[in-house]
Amino acid sequence: MIRSHAVRSKPNAGQAATRLGLAVLLAACGVLPGGAGAPSLLSGAGIGVPADPLDARTRSLGGVGVGLAGWYLAPTDPAAAAGIFLPSATATFQPGTVTPDGGVRTGQTRFPLLAASYPLRGNVFSIQLGSTYDQRWELRTEGKVMVGDVEVDAVDVYRSTGNIGRVQVGWARRLSETVAVGATAGSQVGSVQRTFTRGLDPAAVGLG
Repeated sequence: MIRSHAVRSKPNAGQAATRLGLAVLLAACGVLPGGAGAPSLLSGAGIGVPADPLDARTRSLGGVGVGLAGWYLAPTDPAAAAGIFLPSATATFQPGTVTPDGGVRTGQTRFPLLAASYPLRGNVFSIQLGSTYDQRWELRTEGKVMVGDVEVDAVDVYRSTGNIGRVQVGWARRLSETVAVGATAGSQVGSVQRTFTRGLDPAAVGLG
């Protein structure tokens, strides 16, 4: 019969300090303040609805756009364009519908990604326009308002148009069959316009 037993050794000063540090870290994690309640910045009335600038292949893989096989244009991987040897362009088409709470269902079409590349003397230069947040929505409500001494029906329409996107330029160069380098620089762009319209029955206000 073979028996085994553990030999207990007295911890040295280094081990004791490590254990103490871990204990302090765990205690700090338990007393850190939690998140404060506030309106979401990703709501329709905040920054907007996220609209990632992904192509079809990247989206089908769950948003992973780094390290895919082949040479292609991607905003997250500038070196992936290093092997493109002909001027090229790519675009992503994305139809969809939006139904805000209390609003009406509206259809919309967006282009999350537009990109073009141009190879020159072993270098590949590119420009990409991608969406970040979509701010297109419409809310319609019906109610009654007082016009003088008369209560009339009113239809209020809140409409938001615009989005926040990103423009970036890139450079890539192939060093060998399996190694390439790239760099990119860009800026956030966009605008949002919101309008409010109230419709009244002309006959009810004496204009019909």
